[in-house]
Amino acid sequence: MSHTSQLVAAQYRNGELNKRMFGDAFYIATAYGVFPDGSNVTSQLQALVSLAKSQNRSTIFFPHGDYYVTQLSDYEGIYFFGDNSKFVGGFAEEIYQIGVSKNMNLIYLPYKIMTSVDTFNDLRNWYPTDDTGVKNKDWVVQDNKLKINPENVTNSLWNNYKMQDGKLSLIWENPVISNENLTYVGILFRGNSFKDYYSAHFYAGNYSSNANKVIISKTTNGSLNVLAQTTLIDPSAMLKDNTNINLEVEFYGSYVQVFVNGKKVLEYVGSNDSNVGLFGIQLPPSSMPGNSSSQLSNFCMKEWKYDDFKLDIKDMLVAGDSIALGIGASSNDKTWISIFGTKIRNVIPDLNITNIAIGGLNTTEVMIELGNYLNQDPYKYQAILISCGTNNARYDNNKRTTFEVAQSNICSMIKFIKNSNAIPILCIPPNFVYNVHELYPQTYASDSYDYFQKLVKMIRNVGISEKVIVIDNYQLFNNNSSFLSDGVHPNDDGYRLMADNLYTTLLGG
Repeated sequence: MSHTSQLVAAQYRNGELNKRMFGDAFYIATAYGVFPDGSNVTSQLQALVSLAKSQNRSTIFFPHGDYYVTQLSDYEGIYFFGDNSKFVGGFAEEIYQIGVSKNMNLIYLPYKIMTSVDTFNDLRNWYPTDDTGVKNKDWVVQDNKLKINPENVTNSLWNNYKMQDGKLSLIWENPVISNENLTYVGILFRGNSFKDYYSAHFYAGNYSSNANKVIISKTTNGSLNVLAQTTLIDPSAMLKDNTNINLEVEFYGSYVQVFVNGKKVLEYVGSNDSNVGLFGIQLPPSSMPGNSSSQLSNFCMKEWKYDDFKLDIKDMLVAGDSIALGIGASSNDKTWISIFGTKIRNVIPDLNITNIAIGGLNTTEVMIELGNYLNQDPYKYQAILISCGTNNARYDNNKRTTFEVAQSNICSMIKFIKNSNAIPILCIPPNFVYNVHELYPQTYASDSYDYFQKLVKMIRNVGISEKVIVIDNYQLFNNNSSFLSDGVHPNDDGYRLMADNLYTTLLGG
């Protein structure tokens, strides 16, 4: 059983606590005996589905892990969602992940479409090369359909426009895949050079060990490293003889998704190396029999740029722990969110700020609390601020998590916020005193200070990787404990500095 599932199960097994925190919104699977520990939990999940239907509730949340389920009955109308979780054991339904809408059509309203390329007819910006950058013969274009030149040995076609986040899609027409020939299409992106780039390759259905595979790779100095792969088994997403195939790659922040015929077949979450780069297309030589009649059409590139904080927002949400709530301030109007609200309303008079922070929550609990709240009204807020992590450094009540779990929690919340059409604002908590374990020996351990330093670095890297607004409060007090009320929570002076930092970072002064 995974560490995350152990934590969630321990924290939410109590039915009254579960009811208090989640109301009528959804059930936590692990609180009802549905664990990702390798055991067959079909009967437990079936019982939970029946319970949900009897109480006119429709949503079940699955913490991280693989759930062994063979088959369910009468589950129509029940929505399964989770955080990096899936069904194994034969049950074919999908657990939709936090930040992804049920119909899998991601919403990017906060992104601007900066540039769009949707034709092959004008090839002035396209550059046909091999992997060394040597120019090849031009590809053949007819009726806005692209075919490789049979004189070329390798066939990469690069566009000289550089982009970071966006979507590339095309239709692969007339592939011949009924024999074992080198037949594939590659979509290339974030290329620093002709030998350094990311790619998603779609391989023919009868090609050696790569039969019907989709592979996400990173090529560095000409050496390819596989990052993620899958074998297509769904008939609707299979590569078929002489049948047009719609291929699509979406990439934003550290997240890459691959679609075949509109169905998401593969995803990859990487590190903070989402650089700006070239994009392109790759095919094997037309001398390969399986590729002789292939052609590409309906190419489309859309670049996304995430919006800055806007002055036309009406509703802002704050989620987090006791620091987000303002514990340690002498009064409610002295908390940092309240001070910030007073100041920003001089610029945005009608701004409403809702604070749902709860003292004592770690990143796992804040993630679930935020998911529950947005599940009720997902598109109400235009900006959502999250501030948490301090409680992960504790050792009591199973608050401590691994860095991997905390990173997954933060990434999930950012995805959830983006998919709610809101602007994410990620706050890094202020530092606490180095001897916190001596002040609170029942709560903190001797390694809590070092743990928190590493956690802060991870949170900062996530913010950089995901290209979101980061409010860095960690060294705001310069290790001056006079800004803390109790060694952990800020006092009025500390919260005033945090409010000023938030305002200045968002509005520039």
